[in-house]
Amino acid sequence: KESVKTASEWRVEAQTAFNAYIRYRDRGQPCISCNASGDHDGLGGYWDAGHYRSRGAAKHLSFHQHNCHKQCHKCNRYLSGNVVEYRIRLIDRIGLDKVEALECNNDTVKHDITYLRRIKQIFKAKLKAKKKQ
Repeated sequence: KESVKTASEWRVEAQTAFNAYIRYRDRGQPCISCNASGDHDGLGGYWDAGHYRSRGAAKHLSFHQHNCHKQCHKCNRYLSGNVVEYRIRLIDRIGLDKVEALECNNDTVKHDITYLRRIKQIFKAKLKAKKKQ
């Protein structure tokens, strides 16, 4: 089955593994944009893995851990990421220099199947390791 998967199918699987890791990594944090917290478990549903620079605008940052944080689906889906508030809190979390580096990063990258397969493996393993801690 894996030998006939297209790059877009691998991208979906890699993004799913990455997003699951981000939601779990940030499970104790509030929403990066609106600071909302809740009694949700951080594993999906109410929480998304929201990208500061969207995957559509900066596909090369899709799997960058500084570019993605736990975000309530209201901010992510209905407020288009609530990026002004996202930026303010992102600076508090990772620092101004790293935020500006994300904003200036305009590389062009083509993710091939080998890369996407590896991303999926890495983030599944990272999630498993985090859950064991």
